[in-house]
Amino acid sequence: MEENFDREYYIAAICDKYSCDDIDVDLFFETIEKAIDKTLDEYTENGKLLVDDWDIFDQDLDTNVSNELMELYD
Repeated sequence: MEENFDREYYIAAICDKYSCDDIDVDLFFETIEKAIDKTLDEYTENGKLLVDDWDIFDQDLDTNVSNELMELYD
């Protein structure tokens, strides 16, 4: 199923969950964008976003964001 992606919604949701208190704000947002792009790439085929289960997509995105942010905190 081809889907549309609301990047602003996901950025806001990620910012609600994760804090950027101890790191540079620009770096924080760059890292979030990187994780979003990585997740979108995993779900993109022939230039189209294909998502069968948004709950799984959300879990994958959260995992990617968490992994990327953990690198900043180390």
